[in-house]
Amino acid sequence: MGLMRVLQEVPLKQLEWREIRSYLLAEKLQVNPQNQLLEIEGFVKGNYFNPNQLVHITGYGDFPVLQVDILHNPFMPNHKKQKLVEDITSYGFT
Repeated sequence: MGLMRVLQEVPLKQLEWREIRSYLLAEKLQVNPQNQLLEIEGFVKGNYFNPNQLVHITGYGDFPVLQVDILHNPFMPNHKKQKLVEDITSYGFT
């Protein structure tokens, strides 16, 4: 019982890299058979994602991003949707 109480009171350590870097929670991966490109579908988390920088895939290396499409997210609250639209237009993306 004492161990459970200690574990409850230990504060969780924040992961600093999640604050300063963007990362992707991939939901779907597929290789396009026509052009042999890897297509990843998922959610970008953390800081802003810059498609002009290389993306690191663990175990495989760094790769350029050819295209980013913003799809409908049924889980995003309305206030975050408005901020996303403002950020996209301020960076010059359409």
